[in-house]
Amino acid sequence: MKFISPILLGDIVSIYAHEERRGRTSTGIRIDVTATRGRSQRRVDLTSGLFTFVALDEHHRPRPLSAA
Repeated sequence: MKFISPILLGDIVSIYAHEERRGRTSTGIRIDVTATRGRSQRRVDLTSGLFTFVALDEHHRPRPLSAA
């Protein structure tokens, strides 16, 4: 996760997420956080990251993802 800018008092914070990649046993979710700031309603990037989630079976080994 990369921190770009702090959240300031009065910011309106928006969080956006989408699936960036999907493999056989894992998926990568991109999360971006922005702020709408001040009277000018300027948009400011706050942070972003790519998070990988792996499906595990009862033995904690990777298993194929279910169809969605």
